Amino acid sequence: MDSSRGSSPAALTVPKDSISSSSSTAAGDRSQPHAAAVAGCDGILDYRLLKPLLRHRSISQDQQAVATLLQTSKQLQAVAVQQLLPGQLPVVLHARKLQQVTGFAAWLQKHSSWLQELAVHAAGPWMNSKITCWHPAAAAALAAAMQQAAAGGRLQLQSFRLEGCTALPSMLRQLPAAQLTRLHVELAQLEIGVVAPAQLQSMAPELLPQLQQLHLQVDALDDAQQLVQLATWLQQHGDIVSSLKIQGTGSSGPDWAAAWSALASAFQAADATAATVAAAASAAVPSSSKRWQLQSLCAAEGDAKAAAALAQLLQHLPAHSLTQLECCLVSAGQRATAHELSRLTALRSLDPMMHSGGGRHLSLRLLAPLSALMQLTTLKLGGPVTRVQLQHMQLPQLQQLQAVVNKPWKKAEGAAAAWMKLPLTELSWRSDGIPAALVQLVGAMHGLTRLKLQAHSDWAWDQVTPAQLAAMLQPLTGLQELTLRLISGFKRREASAGGVPGYDVAAVTALLQAIGGLTELGQVSVVLRMQLSEQEMETLHTVMPRLLPDWIAQRCRLHVDVFKIDPGLY
Repeated sequence: MDSSRGSSPAALTVPKDSISSSSSTAAGDRSQPHAAAVAGCDGILDYRLLKPLLRHRSISQDQQAVATLLQTSKQLQAVAVQQLLPGQLPVVLHARKLQQVTGFAAWLQKHSSWLQELAVHAAGPWMNSKITCWHPAAAAALAAAMQQAAAGGRLQLQSFRLEGCTALPSMLRQLPAAQLTRLHVELAQLEIGVVAPAQLQSMAPELLPQLQQLHLQVDALDDAQQLVQLATWLQQHGDIVSSLKIQGTGSSGPDWAAAWSALASAFQAADATAATVAAAASAAVPSSSKRWQLQSLCAAEGDAKAAAALAQLLQHLPAHSLTQLECCLVSAGQRATAHELSRLTALRSLDPMMHSGGGRHLSLRLLAPLSALMQLTTLKLGGPVTRVQLQHMQLPQLQQLQAVVNKPWKKAEGAAAAWMKLPLTELSWRSDGIPAALVQLVGAMHGLTRLKLQAHSDWAWDQVTPAQLAAMLQPLTGLQELTLRLISGFKRREASAGGVPGYDVAAVTALLQAIGGLTELGQVSVVLRMQLSEQEMETLHTVMPRLLPDWIAQRCRLHVDVFKIDPGLY
């Protein structure tokens, strides 16, 4: 449409390259109908003038611009969008009420052709007793709307995401196999008795070859057979899975080892399938290939007796793509498992766990191969760590480390000294007591953005004083989150005595000033033992508002024997 040739003041300017190079006479003849159309417009907001804007790439790809134009005219919504923007609209439904789902279903029946992406976030009391189950009326309405759209050939979805609820087979069957390239759903057993594998099988057979990414969260519901059925499905389609989270596997019993072994076999099949496809693709088109692109695996629950079977998974995980692993991996003495872990060199986040007794503990044999994982940025160690072990870990990209340092806690600063070589941004420390040497070391970690120090034993006689904590915090100007819970005991003396070195008014004032000087701080929680007199406490109450920002001061509680900053107080 070349409306720039019209005489109306409301005429639009179009790029020069869109104007024909024919003679001026011919161009003038062609422009007459357009000029007449422009002259008949009611004004600059007439939908006939706005339609060319929607065609322009700079507008059609800008969601905010499209939304603004849609507000100018109902005619523009009804005509222009349907004609000019099919399959280009991303929609997110936050379904907190039943009426929102049924209302959206009615809208979908009319405008399904607009959708490019659909994300449904379901939560709220309108769902059935289990949070993962749909209300029958909501399920029926949405499934019917999708079925009607699919039957009319109007559904052009390229991405479908479902969170907070189960993926109903009736929904999955309606997804357009020809266009859909990404699917993210959460799967679990329905109240009607359909198990997770049945839901996976309900997807249209022609849909799966089109998918480039499939993200699954599967609940085995403490039934080993559920895991076996998942393995059966993965045997055929595991090569399209990008992330897999498995929960509900915490029960023990002889069937679980066999179930994990079946899952390991399924991973082997997925790896082999992807390799076969890649070889065929390379033969046809040398520059093309398709490899198994599993990026994340989380299977944190499991019986210790099944750990050996679960460890078989490591042999078939794709080392080139896996970046996140949270898994109950090994039992003590399994050297082969540690070796397999060292080949996963693309890992950026690792949480290797095993169950022993009532808690999670890490096999010490796992620490040696960690040096090969040079891309790690996050490491969670759930078991004992010694100074020597930490010194042997050379992880230059590590930013977050969670570890447990076992007794003797008074020598724990030796382990912490090894961390000085790491570019840490987050540090969490929990032990019976906090040695003064450790506090000095933490104060030298200037890159920290999150810090958590916790001492929890009432029999530990050594105690970090407010004066020492103040000196530690002053150079940590980049802290965004701070947690100090130092409630270990001290040599008790009468609170009325006051003047205790390191606990006097000057020391506590310095601590408050150090906390107040952390300008990047967004979250803070503090519980510290105090040894103050009543007079000292009154003095501190007077100066506190000048030393702390209002949002922190409002959460402070100061007594003769304890100081708190409670994030829950207002």
